[in-house]
Amino acid sequence: MSERFRGSCLCGEVRFELTGPPERASRCFCSLCRKQSGSAFGAYAYVRGDRFRFVAGASSVRGYVSSPGVTRTFCSRCGASLHWKRDGKDGFGLALGSLDDDPRVEPTLDLHPEDAAFWYPVRH
Repeated sequence: MSERFRGSCLCGEVRFELTGPPERASRCFCSLCRKQSGSAFGAYAYVRGDRFRFVAGASSVRGYVSSPGVTRTFCSRCGASLHWKRDGKDGFGLALGSLDDDPRVEPTLDLHPEDAAFWYPVRH
């Protein structure tokens, strides 16, 4: 039996489960990820679609097309970020902060560090 990882939004309305740990993780410093996360970067882990399922609250999930071919999802009740997905792709970037269990993966890749906020310089 595969290991399960649980996650939820801020208010608990939306709950989900992963079958097995997420794969690679990254931090994205682009302005869209910064705005969505309300922080210096968005932290995401790649998840295959067939390893993800909503346990509760799927009807409360809303999407926003933030750029051509990219939809970002969030809870319509509390606004918590859930994931982003490219059109036509099965996998997606799951917001690491939405996981309730330790994902046992940490970001190893910094995306768009040249776009880092002036108040949070990326140090390499």
